[in-house]
Amino acid sequence: MKRPSGFTIVEAMIVLVIIAVVAAILMPIISSAKRSAKVSTSIQKMRQLYAALEVYRLEHDGSDGTYDFYKLGLAPGRHFQDTLLGLRPSAWESPFPFDKTIFDSGPTTIPGWITYGPGFYDPMYLHGHTNIDYHTYLATYRQNAVVFIDPYCNPPGTHMRAPFVSKRALAILLSGEVVNRSRTGNAFLLHFYSDVPE
Repeated sequence: MKRPSGFTIVEAMIVLVIIAVVAAILMPIISSAKRSAKVSTSIQKMRQLYAALEVYRLEHDGSDGTYDFYKLGLAPGRHFQDTLLGLRPSAWESPFPFDKTIFDSGPTTIPGWITYGPGFYDPMYLHGHTNIDYHTYLATYRQNAVVFIDPYCNPPGTHMRAPFVSKRALAILLSGEVVNRSRTGNAFLLHFYSDVPE
């Protein structure tokens, strides 16, 4: 008697189990690859923003010989979103999805956008504020001062101020150096993203 062609139910079940196991193994790898691609996109966007900031600084006689906010030619922190450094608004959008917890607890200014760091240490912005952390920030951190941050690179629901939770620090410094590392600490403070130069 001839065996019927095609799969038996048992063979079909075995194939489905194998496919499910392979998919379960590959899902974290695919997810990690997608996240890595978004991190790369975010870094490229921040490099584009940094290049625009450097052009702005040249046009405003920015000098890195002194670490005074105005002599550095940095764009005013309060008004950067009006000028956008000459870029389209899409240049500021994070490739990661907007997350309310990150926005509410992190160093953010506009929902879903990469953050312009000098807004946190612009002397005009600090006037009348009680937070003294940033009054000496630029003089202390100098070329390691943060200019752009993408806090949305963290998993949704990450509380950026939680001191014992590991978070990704993704930023570009005044020197042009890219910071991409994981660490624990309060990621609302700019100190989280860079170290005091030696």
